[in-house]
Amino acid sequence: MNLPVRPFIGVILALTMAAATAAEPDADSELRALDQATQNLKLEMLDLEAELTDLEQDINYPAPRRWTVFFTVDPAMTDFTLDAVELSVDGTVVARHRYSDQERSALSDQGAQQLFIAGIDPGPHRVRVRFEGQWDGQPYRREQRFTVDKPEGPRLLELRLAPEVTVDNAGRNNGGPGLIARSYDDLP
Repeated sequence: MNLPVRPFIGVILALTMAAATAAEPDADSELRALDQATQNLKLEMLDLEAELTDLEQDINYPAPRRWTVFFTVDPAMTDFTLDAVELSVDGTVVARHRYSDQERSALSDQGAQQLFIAGIDPGPHRVRVRFEGQWDGQPYRREQRFTVDKPEGPRLLELRLAPEVTVDNAGRNNGGPGLIARSYDDLP
């Protein structure tokens, strides 16, 4: 008996395709499960890294002495392009930073940069900040000095770049972009 070959091959192909299709969901679900497990592991690693960073800060900078300095930019600073900042505490330069386009963008989107963290004794401290950039297309440099009283316990100091800061700590008129220093309790 002569069977037609084409229909027979068609049936075999159809059965093979059905078997492969039936196997794919199992493989797909296994891949999805593996992908989900990988994502969960990544999240756990990020959580662990954050906990280790907190622990490291607690060990290196105990809460009674911890002092963190952040740099922020007022959203109204549209005519100023920040290039660099230098921070001195009690006469010692403790931080210098040159800004990339990406960092400037993050700061203009109300981001904050941790400029410095250390263990500092309670009491008054002299802070000097130099910054430079472009204001209305012209080079601009400014230095400001502050005296900050650090109480016992963890403390934050925000140095906020703002437009048209007109009076410095000595009461002198210094029109143009400048810094406003604000001190906050560091919440545990």
